[in-house]
Amino acid sequence: MGNVRAMRRAALCGALSVALLAGCGAAAEPAAQSEQPAQEVQQQATLGAQVADAFKAVLANPSSIDFAAEGDALKYCYALVNMNEDGIPELLLARQGSETDWFCRVLTFEQSVGQAVLVGEPFRYTTSSEALYNAKDMHGLARATVVGEQLVVEELRIQEGQLAVAQVGSFAVAEPPQLGEATGSAITFLDATDIRPVECLRQLG
Repeated sequence: MGNVRAMRRAALCGALSVALLAGCGAAAEPAAQSEQPAQEVQQQATLGAQVADAFKAVLANPSSIDFAAEGDALKYCYALVNMNEDGIPELLLARQGSETDWFCRVLTFEQSVGQAVLVGEPFRYTTSSEALYNAKDMHGLARATVVGEQLVVEELRIQEGQLAVAQVGSFAVAEPPQLGEATGSAITFLDATDIRPVECLRQLG
């Protein structure tokens, strides 16, 4: 039974690593990867462990994050989203205040301090009128919002240490675009207590 669990865990981490690194720049040729110096490989492995530990620290105490929201939180969830082109995913932390009302914060790993740091201000996410996706190029967060008779799509990206927001499209609600025309895959939130995907970040490199 132990061997079966280990095999399942390895398969989960391998699949997640492929998904996280998709769209993060051209991959090196297999032969070139095998020739990397041992010290460089060790540094990369250490970076992955630092990212995992930093995000785990946040998820262990999500109520310490300021969401600028009133009332008690029903629960905390998160997703790992690439929001720039550095190859390291960001932590999208979400606080649920009601059935449809959430507040979100973006945290990125800052190598100079070895910790996860907040980027930008909290933003509201209302599930009754909004949906969150990966950006089409997998380097940002796309938000689709129903505004009157229009479906407005914005992208949030980290640029020069700030959270930049730009509108990328507006479509008639009656004739919404195909998902692939304006966004990437839908964001899937996990409960903050489920840290398995975060543990798989140790494989980053």
